[in-house]
Amino acid sequence: MTVSLGWVPKAWMCLSLVLLLAGSAYAAPIPVRFPEGITHGFLALRTTEGKTIARGDLLQMLKDGKVESRLVFHFLDGSLHDEVVIFSQDKVFTMLSYHIVQKGPSFPWEIDASVARSGAYTVIYKKPKEQAETVKGDLELPPDTYNGMITDMVKNLAGGKRETVHVVAFSPKPRVVELELAPVRKTHVSLEGASRAIAEYTMTADLGGLLEPLAKIVGQHPPPFRCWITDDEIPAFVRFEGPFYFKTPTWRIDLVAPEWGK
Repeated sequence: MTVSLGWVPKAWMCLSLVLLLAGSAYAAPIPVRFPEGITHGFLALRTTEGKTIARGDLLQMLKDGKVESRLVFHFLDGSLHDEVVIFSQDKVFTMLSYHIVQKGPSFPWEIDASVARSGAYTVIYKKPKEQAETVKGDLELPPDTYNGMITDMVKNLAGGKRETVHVVAFSPKPRVVELELAPVRKTHVSLEGASRAIAEYTMTADLGGLLEPLAKIVGQHPPPFRCWITDDEIPAFVRFEGPFYFKTPTWRIDLVAPEWGK
């Protein structure tokens, strides 16, 4: 599962100089407690009121000792969210490459962006009624950069741990943003009538220093995401909630099961 930070607003570009001056402390990569493997998860993307707006799949494969994970949502209005991350999991998790495509009426603009472990990136974006533009360049990526892997990292923090990692945010030009993963509460859900403990985590962009109050004053602080995992010996994803892009409403990712006919 993923956290997509393509929603970073234009107003953040006004803060770019401050971002460069403030910087952020690079943290160590997250150790592998629960390796990823072959997976095909069936998903629904819903509003917070429970209305289904897209159907999706989470696909994971092992190739040459690396994990290729793809999250794709086909929206009922014809929009598409498609992202692929390739990562290694030798003692620690390391993102090797990331590619995201978002297009259609559910998004404010079309974007096709990719970034490699080296930091080289290419972003093609198109605003409504405008020509597509392309930006290329290089970033300095911290070793704990985890685009497309955030919910996997939450599973590896199970047991009440908190951590700060980084993601590449596209606005549309990419920049590295710090993201704090923190447990906030525990609750219970029902699985076929049996109670199961659930841990809720928040994922909040931490701008640091003077950026936090400044971003709040201009009304451009990124909203937090939320993720729920089972709170037991082997954690499992249960639900994700947050915006997919700047100024989109909060959406919810739920697991779904096949419905058998009579």
